[in-house]
Amino acid sequence: MKTVSIFVAILLATASVALAQACGPERSGEMASHASIQVEPAARFTHDNPRLEKLVAFTLASGNPCAVLRTVGIPAAGLHAAEGTLLEILYQEWLESAWMNDKLSRFTFGPDGMVDGALTQVYENGEWVNQTLDFVEFDENGLLVSTVEQVWVDGAWVNSFRQTNDFDADGVSMGFLFEIWDNDAWVGDLRSVSTRATDGLLAQTLIQMMEDGEWRDVSRTDYTYDAMSQLEATSLWVYDETAMTLQNVSRNLYTYPDELTRISTRQVLVEDDMGAESWIDLSRITTYYDGDAKEVLSTSEQFIVDWVFTSRRSSTYNDAGQRTEYITQSWRDTEWVNTFATFDTYDADGDILESLEQTWDGTAWMNDYREESHYGEPIAISDDGLPLRAVAMSVYPSPARDQVQIVIEADHALPMQIEVYDVLGRRIARLLDDRIAGMRQLSWDASAYPPGMYFVRLRTDQREEIRPLVVAR
Repeated sequence: MKTVSIFVAILLATASVALAQACGPERSGEMASHASIQVEPAARFTHDNPRLEKLVAFTLASGNPCAVLRTVGIPAAGLHAAEGTLLEILYQEWLESAWMNDKLSRFTFGPDGMVDGALTQVYENGEWVNQTLDFVEFDENGLLVSTVEQVWVDGAWVNSFRQTNDFDADGVSMGFLFEIWDNDAWVGDLRSVSTRATDGLLAQTLIQMMEDGEWRDVSRTDYTYDAMSQLEATSLWVYDETAMTLQNVSRNLYTYPDELTRISTRQVLVEDDMGAESWIDLSRITTYYDGDAKEVLSTSEQFIVDWVFTSRRSSTYNDAGQRTEYITQSWRDTEWVNTFATFDTYDADGDILESLEQTWDGTAWMNDYREESHYGEPIAISDDGLPLRAVAMSVYPSPARDQVQIVIEADHALPMQIEVYDVLGRRIARLLDDRIAGMRQLSWDASAYPPGMYFVRLRTDQREEIRPLVVAR
């Protein structure tokens, strides 16, 4: 019998195909459709293949070469908006009856205006706490050639991983190298090598992992095409510890009933008690496209005794071709039932403002998670590599007898606090604890306090400003 479980075959098939693709929403959506097959958790299966275990772990953590960007919140495209540059993405989760901060990714830019990094922080106990710092590099054609991620450990940034992407002279992806930081040096961990046919179509992708100082094969995916250069089949081979070679374990067969429909059927190779091998159907996905080649509906089925629906997803687009709704449903007995949805909103220039995730409670859509994109002028970089926020505060009059005016100007949405302290360092008033953008004017009534020296403090997550204030009678 094959030593690889069906679950691992499914996961590796998805991983190998995904790892071979270049960044792009259409391709990533295609990979997601393959991953939507319902299978039992990995913990239910056991196998003695450390290479596969490592690849499965890597796949769950990243999924494809673009996942490094998406995980840290760096968009693969669309960094420059019509009304400014995408500066940050705020992630919030819905708890009880309010949105609560979860994560914030802020982007930094080089002299050429291209994004060159991202600082990601998590919200803990009312404060933003450093989590990861990513540095990215693009070539002259705008292709992502490297990503370095650092993690915040005990008050300092520590190298975590580095990914280097390889392209040919035509800008076609030829693979990547994934390294981890170990003993003060970069050490190879995983790599992908792609081979293309003379017509430029992807022919093969080989996944290898470092083992005992040598690159060892983990899996290989072969691609074949029909006369119209449409994908006809992908065949997955994984390393068998017993045979000590790559063994064919699964394949995807693609058919095209018409120009707007594609059917992907997944099969696994099994052995009977007599050792005879045969292909059996496992699942299939039927995808329907509109005239612009955008996916509008995708249905998933599993083969038990016959084909049985499991889930489907539908997409709606605006006039500009941007997806505005993405709804997932599950098949329950005899009907489709809502499960999950994403609703995207854009401004008049087509820049995404919010991506809202909701779940179905049986009668209505309920808030779950959201991403807010904030635009403005590129962020300046401080000496320690962290982005500085452009914010200014003025306090007048001084001396003051009664009403004091505090004016704050922030170049974009920024969480901040405005507080007043006496000369002994005691806080006597909190005037603001909110996220603001643009100009905000506050008033503080000093007539209720004795004459003397006071201080107005503005505090953000990365800087602090203090203005002295004299109260007189």
